[in-house]
Amino acid sequence: RRFTAGAMRQRLIDRDDQGQYYWELRSCKYWDEFSLPKIVSTKISSEPTFAIDTDGYVLANTSYFFQSDEAFYHAAILNSAVSAYVCGKIFATKQGGFYEVQPAPLERFPVPDASDEQKAATTVLANALHAGAERPRLEALINAFVYELFFAEELHARNLHPFAAARAAGLMKLADYEGSALARAADEWSRHLADPAHPLYATLFDLQSIDAVRIIEGRT
Repeated sequence: RRFTAGAMRQRLIDRDDQGQYYWELRSCKYWDEFSLPKIVSTKISSEPTFAIDTDGYVLANTSYFFQSDEAFYHAAILNSAVSAYVCGKIFATKQGGFYEVQPAPLERFPVPDASDEQKAATTVLANALHAGAERPRLEALINAFVYELFFAEELHARNLHPFAAARAAGLMKLADYEGSALARAADEWSRHLADPAHPLYATLFDLQSIDAVRIIEGRT
């Protein structure tokens, strides 16, 4: 069926789904929120892909975003080993080991209670990673923090206290740095995590004896 230019124009004018002018698409109600700091995620993934955007990027329809007053803390939780395990259980699965990050299950994602001190320690590590610090060691410590938040009774029964061990090692001194200086300071500090003689190394090593950790990391 062919339409004249006038007929096509009228069809555009008659649309219910339009913006301020008849030739525009529908206005985006949350357009201004793109410019705010936010946590973003791909829609289809095989593992957590949550990231902090502080540059106001606009996202396409293959991703999600949301705001949080504790964005770095929440991003750390959402990218943890515990999160990877939970995501595989709560989101709709796809072929090839992928799943779809869906808003409703994400809203019900279990976020553990944490003290201000615990949130601050987790946030320091997340900030360091965002600034460009090397990932493996700091991510291992974030995982240890999240394990303590979710399984405090089990860890404390084995005398494992990741938060206390990190504070004793001077973790919070990193809060005095920003940007590339933070990344460098975090890389230097994270050497504790690779030193077999340091209590933090022993804490991370002994975590592997916890049944919940072994199940989550697929070591059973």
